[in-house]
Amino acid sequence: MRRIIILLLSFIFCLEVGMRIAIWRALDEIVPKNATYSMEVILLDNSLTWGCSAYGNEENRYMNVFYSLWFISILNSKIFCEYQSPYITLRVDPPNLNYYYWSFHRMGFEEDRRYR
Repeated sequence: MRRIIILLLSFIFCLEVGMRIAIWRALDEIVPKNATYSMEVILLDNSLTWGCSAYGNEENRYMNVFYSLWFISILNSKIFCEYQSPYITLRVDPPNLNYYYWSFHRMGFEEDRRYR
């Protein structure tokens, strides 16, 4: 039992720290020095009474999000929801207005071509 708790806590710690570092490095690559950006982390509500909708977001506060709960909500939404939206979106204003979304395959942001 003790070993399972230690493994679970180490997994949560690695997930929390890893996501913060990955987002920080991805923002450092994409956002120019004098540009402003808007980032939203979508938290999903997967309860059967409320359906599959976003119940809140954290704008520009990616360090304050509990990514372990966020990751669990993503796994639950894969089971209950037919259509998926981006989980993290990023908008960079100057020099051009560019939109990005979070890619788990790259562990970074990819340009959203729908807004071009």
